[in-house]
Amino acid sequence: MDGDEVPATVVCHECGGTAHLLVEIGADEVLWPGQSLPYRCEDCLDRLDVVVGPPDTD
Repeated sequence: MDGDEVPATVVCHECGGTAHLLVEIGADEVLWPGQSLPYRCEDCLDRLDVVVGPPDTD
């Protein structure tokens, strides 16, 4: 997964609000399976750690 594929926001699993990525990732930065990306919900302030999964294979 490349940095340009990382969503800037995700849906919070606790309240359904919008969680924002807490770190800046360059478009050419490579993310590896198992790497954790931190997000914070704007509504409940919960922190979510989203783990990068394996690359899609066709």
